[in-house]
Amino acid sequence: MRAEYSRPANRDKVGMCSRLRTKRRASQGTVARPLAIFYCQSVRPRLPIPSELAVSTMLLVLLVFFVSLAILLAAGSLAIQGYIYNEPVGDIFWRAPAAAAVVTAFLAFWCYLNYRAANPKAQELPYETLFTSAATYDASEPKPEIWAERANGRTHYRIYKFEGIPPRHEYKTEDKRLVLDRSVEAIVIKEGDPKQPVEVRFVARPGENKFVEEGGSRYLPVDDFGRVYTPRPGRSSAMILLNVVHFAVWFLAIWLLLRFQWLHALGLAAAIWLAMTMLVGPLVFAKIPRKPVEPASAITWYSRGARPALVASAVRAPRLTAFN
Repeated sequence: MRAEYSRPANRDKVGMCSRLRTKRRASQGTVARPLAIFYCQSVRPRLPIPSELAVSTMLLVLLVFFVSLAILLAAGSLAIQGYIYNEPVGDIFWRAPAAAAVVTAFLAFWCYLNYRAANPKAQELPYETLFTSAATYDASEPKPEIWAERANGRTHYRIYKFEGIPPRHEYKTEDKRLVLDRSVEAIVIKEGDPKQPVEVRFVARPGENKFVEEGGSRYLPVDDFGRVYTPRPGRSSAMILLNVVHFAVWFLAIWLLLRFQWLHALGLAAAIWLAMTMLVGPLVFAKIPRKPVEPASAITWYSRGARPALVASAVRAPRLTAFN
């Protein structure tokens, strides 16, 4: 293989693809052509959606939701009240839009809370509906270096990242990979100011497959080792509170604005709340814009002939032995 395809390169993704396509023209008949094309197609980043367009899309979704809900509430109130009461409520032309406006305003507030509290790198939102999973913890980026404490002292490990879907990482010394067996008594990381870092010690708990912070609640799970997980119990409480308030908004809107009897309003609110929670809510939350994530400035690429030991370790997934 040509020399320029056998050494590691640190470049941004778009620049690397340009360089590889340029070399492709001069490498007719070489093995590097399909590899270069495949790599460029794999790592080309997705173009971010402008924030103004994302916000406009969200506002359009809420507007469509308001108009549709006002029509449905007006038609539904006339039909149901005409069947169970002597006559439907008067002034439905403003009562139905008012009820729809109250519900839409609450839904917009809920979306705003999710936008403000959401982690740009997370897939889930912090304040979901009751029937969708919401994380009750925050996970940090993998720590660049750690220290493993054993009976004979500390060992310093650095992170090695491997590009892929999903990306993988493992911790190694110059010639040895970290194995989380029972000899590892604790994990030490350094946080804070790089000039005066603070050591944080995570003690092993073999029965729970994690390392728990001394004097704290954070932990390092074995399954996703390297990331510090911070429990957020308040998120689940806030999520439940938002769902309860959502039901109360529906009940008050149907009872006070659409003028249903309170018992009928309670039953209708329960049915509509269930449909909103299971169907409409997740669809609306999926349109919430995310805060932009700063892209990685460089990647390290290895091909055939470039550090065979690292390439071989990148091909196989890192295996962490949990307290064997």
